[in-house]
Amino acid sequence: VYEGEGYLFEELVSDLRALESFAREVNCFCPSVVSQIRAALTASDAIAR
Repeated sequence: VYEGEGYLFEELVSDLRALESFAREVNCFCPSVVSQIRAALTASDAIAR
């Protein structure tokens, strides 16, 4: 993993976390969207390890 890619990856993960918390706060997304965001976060955690 290049340092640049790692940085972009971290940015993506933080964006996903922000999106998930926003979705929970506003509760305007259907649950499937929130679960898809969670699945993406789980996958990104696995990739990061």
